[in-house]
Amino acid sequence: MTLRASRLRRGAGAAAIAAVLAAGAMPWRAAAQAAPLPARSLYRLKATWTSHTGRPVELPSLRGETVVLAMVYTSCTMTCPLITGEMQAVRRALPADVRPKVRFVLASFDPDRDSVAALRAHASKMSLDDRWLVLRAPAGDVRQLAVLLGVRYRKLPDGDFDHSNIISVLDAGGVLRHQSPRIPADRAALVRAVTAAARSPGS
Repeated sequence: MTLRASRLRRGAGAAAIAAVLAAGAMPWRAAAQAAPLPARSLYRLKATWTSHTGRPVELPSLRGETVVLAMVYTSCTMTCPLITGEMQAVRRALPADVRPKVRFVLASFDPDRDSVAALRAHASKMSLDDRWLVLRAPAGDVRQLAVLLGVRYRKLPDGDFDHSNIISVLDAGGVLRHQSPRIPADRAALVRAVTAAARSPGS
């Protein structure tokens, strides 16, 4: 066997191993995505959001992961950063086997000001990594999600918002499993709820 052939064969073997690892890296996602959506799934909403990276995101693409979700607006200087901080603390407190199964999502209810650039700046300011999505959508789609989550918000004359401070936990099928309705949150209860959702059958 020539040196070139040997290198090609080793390269092909490495590629095959990588493909197998990629296919089996998150088997819980594949199983959840193959199952029918539950009747109470939030992923039945027909809306396309846009992430802070500029990528279109449909909520069903989150199937197979436990999702910790809050609705905020990025120019908020009071409770919204606290909400994000609570979510970051929850993530740090999760068991090591659970953490890779959890996605953290911030959905803006200020589509007029929260452009993709504003979302990206917010993600950078809050040091959010690739397990986070910061999303925007047209006002009607935002309102639909807020209604299902029980999130209330009202725009004030100065452009700020009065709003609920709710952190929600969705299971792998997009069904609401737990909510923390105030800040500071009951962090221990959130960690328990996220862990239970991530370890449940089908997750």
